[in-house]
Amino acid sequence: EKFGLSAVDAWPTQLLKYPPGVNYAAHTDCTLEKLDPFDRSFTVLVYLNRIRSGGETTFPTLGRSIEPVRGKAVLFASVDARGFCNPKLLHTGEAVTGLKPKYVLQKWFRRPNLHRRRRSENAYFGFHRELQKSRIPRILCDLSKSCREYVPLDNG
Repeated sequence: EKFGLSAVDAWPTQLLKYPPGVNYAAHTDCTLEKLDPFDRSFTVLVYLNRIRSGGETTFPTLGRSIEPVRGKAVLFASVDARGFCNPKLLHTGEAVTGLKPKYVLQKWFRRPNLHRRRRSENAYFGFHRELQKSRIPRILCDLSKSCREYVPLDNG
């Protein structure tokens, strides 16, 4: 709760694995078209290993790129003060060009004063419930053909 983020408003913690050659396409962690009560308002990334080549988290609109260094954390808000998605926070996971994969702990939070707390039955949360039951990692790909391996680490 150091940054005003509460476990009550947290999504499941994820362990992400980006194998060599894999990137994650430009995206926002919120819905640009509308105010969505399940939007990911805050993102926390913790790099678990050092990548010698590639794998940066890049914010092209801001002209910033964060090198994945073991133990480094990145925290950013995806929504503005009114709770609408901030397009300036568009970001990418650059392709890992070295020989070993990049590992990242990822945690998303909803903004408590903008979003009502209610249980989501949408496909994303269902996806996590299935992973938690089976304990078998799964690969999730988006429409841009970017893929990541997900391993939820907690119950939300």
